[in-house]
Amino acid sequence: MLGWTSTRLSNLTSAEWRDLHCEVQAFSREERLRCLQKSFELRYQRQVLDAVSIHATASSRNERNRTPKLQVVCCTDTCAESLRRHLEESCGDCETFGTPGFLGLGMSFRALGETHFSPHCPANMISRHYIQELPGLNSDGRSQRNPRSRVHLPGKSPFRTIELSSLLENWLSTPQLTRLLFPRVTRRLGRFSASQWRSPRSEQLDWQSTTHGLPGYTVDEMVDAVGTLLTEIGLTQNFAAVVLLVGHVSISANNPYAAAHNCSFCSGRSGGANARTMALMANDHRVRTQLKLDGIEIPDSTVFVSAEHDTCGDTIEYFDLTHLSLAQKDRLPYAIDMMDEALRRNAHERCRRFTNVSLNVTRENAAMLVEDRTADMTESCPEHSHVANAVCIVGRRCRTKGLFLDRRAFLASYDAATDDDEGAVLEKLLKTVIPTCAAVNLEYYFATMDPEVYGAGSKLRHSGVSMLGVTNGAFSDLCTGLPEEMVRLHEPVRLSCIIETTPKILTQLLAENAQLRRLFDNEWLFLATLDPDSNQIHNYDRGVFKRYIPQRSVLPEVASSEAWYGGLREHLSFATIRSREAAYP
Repeated sequence: MLGWTSTRLSNLTSAEWRDLHCEVQAFSREERLRCLQKSFELRYQRQVLDAVSIHATASSRNERNRTPKLQVVCCTDTCAESLRRHLEESCGDCETFGTPGFLGLGMSFRALGETHFSPHCPANMISRHYIQELPGLNSDGRSQRNPRSRVHLPGKSPFRTIELSSLLENWLSTPQLTRLLFPRVTRRLGRFSASQWRSPRSEQLDWQSTTHGLPGYTVDEMVDAVGTLLTEIGLTQNFAAVVLLVGHVSISANNPYAAAHNCSFCSGRSGGANARTMALMANDHRVRTQLKLDGIEIPDSTVFVSAEHDTCGDTIEYFDLTHLSLAQKDRLPYAIDMMDEALRRNAHERCRRFTNVSLNVTRENAAMLVEDRTADMTESCPEHSHVANAVCIVGRRCRTKGLFLDRRAFLASYDAATDDDEGAVLEKLLKTVIPTCAAVNLEYYFATMDPEVYGAGSKLRHSGVSMLGVTNGAFSDLCTGLPEEMVRLHEPVRLSCIIETTPKILTQLLAENAQLRRLFDNEWLFLATLDPDSNQIHNYDRGVFKRYIPQRSVLPEVASSEAWYGGLREHLSFATIRSREAAYP
């Protein structure tokens, strides 16, 4: 590499030979591995900075001068990156936002049938509000039973109508056995049974009253929660007719690591409860009246609808539709159709990672296959949720819209124009986003580096212990980290955080927050700023921001996401998508 020839080496003096020998000895195996790892991470870091710099051209502040037909607020997690991208590609009148999945609600939640409240907020936040699910009412005014409790109804098994031996009937009546032998049939029978015997979902949420001495939300607190969310994501005007608040969950038969696939910002639980609570608050006329006085006017024609995206099966469930008026329900078919199309495309993109699925699979078949994987107990890893996570971008969606990020990015919406107090909104957002994304990234990073020491080994040897964790066999300690199957496709790179703000503001925020400063100063994460009024990027290096000079000036351009990832399984580089279908903005 240095261009040294045998002639050059033969002319070295004894002192020079000693110096060369000392250098070679000092460059030990550990030092070589450190240099190679740093080089590997620096390569991706430069690629992502180049891509953002090229793609994020300067844009005017009045870019949101057109009201879209649909607005979708998703979680910051990487599993939402591709869903948002496909929504924007397939729906010309759709605007998407990203925010931490707990939606700023420091709450604990108890669903029907549960005995205790569980926190639905980040681990570094204390939940101070308690929300519980109440049974809905039938048409005669009587309380309904919990639909979830009707999974099995004695005497209604479809096998009782067939003349089978009692032994065969007992075998086939065992859920684990039928799920193992006939996963697709079991799942479809379960869906048929649910549609026949379950009552329509009509539970209610009690988010205001004090339950068992535990505080709910007052009107002022609801106003503050809704106002903070809308200000953080930059949605303070031009509201669409339908605003979808989409939480997410992961449901599969063979997954003892539920918390690793569920919402990272809800302590590894479902984000649907937070979406339901926020939607009910935002639809409350008292909240809207007060927000109007505070400068955020939500039109009467706008309705907030909550939903929950199952990221494993790529299905979606909508909540509290019975509370909507007939006029509001008439606006929903368009939103539901657009979401269904985006889910089919999302499932198709995810299928390229599954080696047992053909690369030529159609969108319709891909949607069925990912849904079937949720019930298949032979799938060691039904979902690759946070695999390959490598970048966190905090800023306006217009800076990254149409950029193919390969499901590797945490995306949080933030508009510096709505942050009047010199980064006060940004500071609150970063206190939640950065530690949580760092925890996810480093969990995958260390489990990939050493699956046996920092990970949990193979799932094939695992035994569940008291709902606390897993062990490798009967005599093992509790395992830490993630199993090999979950990190097999992961590239061990530390998270690159790109914040749309100025170096001056971010320097001030880091000076006032020792926790965030330690993460970046000790290089657990990488940090860069994207100027709000240009595409200039500054890298953070040992307490100082330095101007970054892109090494590339163009990105490949394709017509759609499928045109870029089609027929490929490996990690892909960045590209600009010039979709003909998308027209907004």
